Amino acid sequence: MSESVITVSASVISENATMSHESTSISLYRGSLNYFTASDIIINSNVKCPSDSFGFLISHSLELSLKAYLLSTNIDETKIKKIGHSLIKAWNKCFQNGLGIEKEVPQWVVLLDAGHSNDFLFRYSKTNTGIVTASKEVQHHSLSNIIDIVGENLNLDRNGNVKT
Repeated sequence: MSESVITVSASVISENATMSHESTSISLYRGSLNYFTASDIIINSNVKCPSDSFGFLISHSLELSLKAYLLSTNIDETKIKKIGHSLIKAWNKCFQNGLGIEKEVPQWVVLLDAGHSNDFLFRYSKTNTGIVTASKEVQHHSLSNIIDIVGENLNLDRNGNVKT
């Protein structure tokens, strides 16, 4: 399996200091698993979680999974950056590049995209704005399937480790 990387620069608190690190398909997949685990805890508890918070966990996990796959296919970093936070664009690009997912973007992804990309409503709510999503169970189950498909393509288990 070849590894593609995205270099990300981040400012550090000290003046004039910067650091950079590389995001790989494995690190993005592991990040996806972390957000999915948080959603798993919510699904399996009696705690009521607001739909915007749950939607953020699911949509960010989905974004990271899809981009992990794209990185693994050696797509040029600039093309991945052009996707931005659009789950629909990421989904379509993954389908075009051979990920075994439906051609038509499922409704649960379309609904998540409305709160995740552009206005980032899951993160920055606006007055009198309601967000419609699929049920938490549908989102969770559907994302679980996508994570498994991406993991198979990357040869990674549900802990983000290479399968032996």
